[in-house]
Amino acid sequence: MLKLVMRVLSRRMKSSTVKHTEQSMIPAIVKQMVRDVAWTVLAVGLSVFAAQAQNTKENAEFKLAINLYNDHLYDLAQEQLKQFVAAYPATSQSIEARFYLGLTQLQLKQYEDARISFQTFALTYQDNPRAPEAWGNTGEAYVALGNLKEAALAFERVKVFHPKSKSAPDALLRAAELFSRIGERDNARRLLRTILQEYPASTAVIPARTQLGRVYFQEGNLALAQNELK
Repeated sequence: MLKLVMRVLSRRMKSSTVKHTEQSMIPAIVKQMVRDVAWTVLAVGLSVFAAQAQNTKENAEFKLAINLYNDHLYDLAQEQLKQFVAAYPATSQSIEARFYLGLTQLQLKQYEDARISFQTFALTYQDNPRAPEAWGNTGEAYVALGNLKEAALAFERVKVFHPKSKSAPDALLRAAELFSRIGERDNARRLLRTILQEYPASTAVIPARTQLGRVYFQEGNLALAQNELK
């Protein structure tokens, strides 16, 4: 703020060149400059105060929504989260609120709404750290809706969009399991091999080998099944 005041004073001094013969006008000019600076400082101060008040109100409302969720008051949390997103659509906490809205909808067994919330989140905020989790939750919502094919595809998208995510191998494992359940063994085998080849240090490797062995066994390829299960 001090820099702003100095800039205003400097501009006023440059625009108010006073000749030596007009020194009698200096007091009036100085008074006008002081008044202008005072109004500038007041305006800046009010602007800062308003921004701080808005930020404090936003934080309080966000905290209320999260507390309601943590206290398992999901219906009230959902209402508060929707109001928060509408009131603060472009803030970082609004992004977090959108994710919590999806979690709340899952808890309320509003699976289609949850699917939409998480899928929209994953596509809109692809750089957000929660984006891989949003794809996983999209998959779980599809499972709850009984659409195992779309669920498997949603889990696979964790790897497609976020191949370096720590959750990618586990998401592929879940996708492979779902593909196996609907009889799409080729897709299941493809994803399980991806885990073994691209994530060899992952904890998903052992269950992936077990699943792959089971797929080979179901296909009657006992030699390959034994090789994976040994």
